[in-house]
Amino acid sequence: MEKIKKSYVEKIYRGLLFSESVIDEVESRDPLLVEDDGSMQGFRFYDQEKILYAGRTFVGDNSNFSPWYFLGDRLSIEEVKELSKHNKGLNILVSNMEYNKIPYVCLTRVGSYLPMGEKDMTIDEYKEVIGSTRKLDK
Repeated sequence: MEKIKKSYVEKIYRGLLFSESVIDEVESRDPLLVEDDGSMQGFRFYDQEKILYAGRTFVGDNSNFSPWYFLGDRLSIEEVKELSKHNKGLNILVSNMEYNKIPYVCLTRVGSYLPMGEKDMTIDEYKEVIGSTRKLDK
């Protein structure tokens, strides 16, 4: 019996009604090493364990999910409300954010608004955190 643990990146792209996912195996879970083709909205990492036994492969559940890293700008519900004064189409987004208690969305660079969880961040926010951490290490 052999256990193998692999890491994957799930990239999301704008779809017709919902985001579409593309999954690739990765060697590193470093967000700065994810290849960006210019149309990706965001990505996250996860791990998967496989067991090879008697010529068969058994696949475990996905685990160890990272936060989402979005390519765009974080907007608070207050900022979306302000934008909705000039774009009435955003009123539905404001209602959804209020009803579902979503404090932040990401306005992705392809124009989608995606809800952000508590630990999710934009890639620019991640770079700021890493930059400040590296300054503390010196």
